[in-house]
Amino acid sequence: MAAEINAIISYAAITRSTKTCFVAGFCLSFYDIFQTFPEEVEYYWNARWNVPRAFYFLTRYSPVVIELMEMLIGFVPVPDTDIIPPLDHRALIRIFASIPDVSLPITLLLAILDCIFLIIVSAILIICIHALYADRRILWGLILLLFMVGTCIFVLSILGVSSLQMRDELVPGVRFCASISSKLLDKLNWTCWIPLLSFDTVLALLAAMVAWRHRGSHQEHSALLKTLLKGSFAYFLAIVGVAIITVVIERVALSDCCYNFVAKINSFERFTEEEEEEEEEEDAVYCMRPAPWLARRVMTITPLSWANGEEFTVNNLEKILPIPPD
Repeated sequence: MAAEINAIISYAAITRSTKTCFVAGFCLSFYDIFQTFPEEVEYYWNARWNVPRAFYFLTRYSPVVIELMEMLIGFVPVPDTDIIPPLDHRALIRIFASIPDVSLPITLLLAILDCIFLIIVSAILIICIHALYADRRILWGLILLLFMVGTCIFVLSILGVSSLQMRDELVPGVRFCASISSKLLDKLNWTCWIPLLSFDTVLALLAAMVAWRHRGSHQEHSALLKTLLKGSFAYFLAIVGVAIITVVIERVALSDCCYNFVAKINSFERFTEEEEEEEEEEDAVYCMRPAPWLARRVMTITPLSWANGEEFTVNNLEKILPIPPD
């Protein structure tokens, strides 16, 4: 049927564009490193190793590792659908179905790496603040706060990813959609950002206090102060910006994308109001870009069913996708 074929074509197109995004992200990270690579070799590689230097290398090169993992795992061998006749769309489904289902483990691993990256960046800012304040009480207080925030973010991230259940909403045998409890989702959307914003607010305030105290002075630690202010405020504003964008997307944009996407492929229909009333709590379904982008949600889709009421599986492709007339 044309609607089901359009769904398969849409997924194949998303897969091809996602491969391009993976490669572009990796090349951008690689290019950024080579901008200052000679200076890094001269001033960092040959110096004595310590904790701050180790933190620097982790924050500098971990994004490249993450991008490389996403590029290799998400590089699905999808042919050009523009030149494939409708008869061969069954081959597309078999290609999708043959992809190993490693989305959730990889998503969990990437979520953990993201958490580690944020914690290390925060630790670098703590070291800078301690160098300016030289107060062990502030140092241990920030370390304790970082431990609490890091633990909270780890638990929430693992809880969120572990609660996902894979489903095949668009392409049979390809579980690139994930369902999660709507109530749990609402809690995670807010609680994931509360500890991170509170911690970074404390760091930004401490940096601002130092800047105000030493305004206009030319002391030995002026370079450190400039680095701290530039890093802490830039990082704080970036976190706030990402939080605002995420909340807006979760609350507004995803619902509109959902309805536009469903209307475009025209292969699903929403449950009737009577069926919705019978279900006390339905899981929210996320249809995302191919693995491992499960944690980077593209749209939210409410409980859906096939418009024609027939089960769409690999076993009944001949019935669902008949050979089109010449």
